Amino acid sequence: MEPTISIGSGWKILEGMTINAYQTQQQVLEEILTQNLHTEYLSQFLNGHSDKEHFKTKVPVVDYEDIKPYMERIANEEPSNIILAETVTALTRSSGTSAGRPKLMPLTDSELDRRTYGRCLISSVINKFVDGLDQGKRMQLLFVRPEIKAPSGLPTRSILTSYLICKNFEKHESSLHTSPIATILCSDSKQSMYCQMLCALLQRNESMILNKPNPELADLIEDICNAKSWEGIIKKLCPGTKCIDAIVTGSMAQYIPMLEFDCGGIPLVSKCCASSEGLLGINLKPLSKPCDTCYTLVPNMAYFEFLPVHENNEEERSKKEVIEVVDLVNVKLGQCYELVVTTFIGLYRYKVGDILKVTGYHNNAPQFQFVRRKDAFLSIDSEKTAEDELAEGILQAKLFVGQFQLQLVDYTSAVDISLIPGHYILFWELKMEESSKSPELRPSIIEECCYIVEQSLNFVYRASRMGNSIGPLEIRVVKHGTFDALMEFSVSKGFSVSQYNTPRCIKLEEALKILNSRVVGRYFSQQLPGYKILKWKLNKSM
Repeated sequence: MEPTISIGSGWKILEGMTINAYQTQQQVLEEILTQNLHTEYLSQFLNGHSDKEHFKTKVPVVDYEDIKPYMERIANEEPSNIILAETVTALTRSSGTSAGRPKLMPLTDSELDRRTYGRCLISSVINKFVDGLDQGKRMQLLFVRPEIKAPSGLPTRSILTSYLICKNFEKHESSLHTSPIATILCSDSKQSMYCQMLCALLQRNESMILNKPNPELADLIEDICNAKSWEGIIKKLCPGTKCIDAIVTGSMAQYIPMLEFDCGGIPLVSKCCASSEGLLGINLKPLSKPCDTCYTLVPNMAYFEFLPVHENNEEERSKKEVIEVVDLVNVKLGQCYELVVTTFIGLYRYKVGDILKVTGYHNNAPQFQFVRRKDAFLSIDSEKTAEDELAEGILQAKLFVGQFQLQLVDYTSAVDISLIPGHYILFWELKMEESSKSPELRPSIIEECCYIVEQSLNFVYRASRMGNSIGPLEIRVVKHGTFDALMEFSVSKGFSVSQYNTPRCIKLEEALKILNSRVVGRYFSQQLPGYKILKWKLNKSM
């Protein structure tokens, strides 16, 4: 797999793969099974048979807890061929912010080449649609984290750190960034950020080297940052900016208004969907509106299968029910699925935990939207409130508070079962629009937000509230900077700044202590939600 790809050839490769999606998938599965057939893990199921039928009927669909013992055995000096034939060169550690706990995965030299190849494919798509992008440099804050040694001697680190320190990054990508490699590899994240920002500002118009003070540029930047409004500040600081690379799907969609305010018309591009397990899909229409963002599955990155997910919280099917897993080419338009992958790094029929919705096709490869993480939900009684459902309720409340010049900076959630009945808690950090100051709040506004969120939740939740088996939803407003403190806590535990995203459901006691220590106000829903779902619309006359 050749790591370097030109703009034109990258698009042709994607066209060929998506036209021949079925054939590509069969080749990928055959290659993975042939290479790893005699590993301890596959031998117990396949008994030397490498055909697809045996694979589909004999190899079970698993999650991380099923394969965790194998990862721990590799970390504790057992040979890696217990699960894959290729030599493991390192173990990668996921951030743990989405699933609630970090995961260990094997890393091989060929996997790093595959990641490089995927990044080149992504770049070829972006360069095709954004004029002149290949003539400039990327300003991207990239950070490494210190590695630790497993008992086996294998280095354990984040996948991003593994990529940034490998020869592929320095050879193929480092010259494309405004940040010199030394600033990226600096282990002090604060010093690294300062130096990367400084280098980017020096190259705001053209490449420069800081070999002497530049008071004129310093004054200009200070004037821009001291302006009354930061609307369009990115364009003012870096006039040549072509696009902003940002995650705009799932719960991250709440940041779109803030990003658009800062960008001043610069397009937001969500270029790909990736996970600790590898590259999943590429956005082949990168200049589409954030709400229309979808990704096309890349057929040669892994063997993809799909586990249907039913609506109305019926995902936890009876253990007696036969699980029907479908191939990439057999998914149905509009259906939601949990993604199952078989990869080149020893994951076989592994549930990634991402819920995807099929929105269309590019040639013969399905396109999808990221919906949510499967395991990110709140539950007290018989209800289950998923991440995307909570995000919808938050969106309705954001529209409401916007009338009062209030902006939701960030949020997370938890359940409190210390009292009977238990209830949901939302932690909100608020500020006044165009100001970083904490606002003075009228209780009636936040109480109404509690009701709006509740009214947007599922039928089972609302019925449980009306039956008093769940208590009134509570919003705890926290001090300015609370979510920065939450991120710093995660980073202090070894998570990468670059991989961090705010967890939408908090279960870790230490994290809850941080949030509760910064609460400045507690507000409860004053009404029972009804059976009809409310959709708040901004009243233009107000």
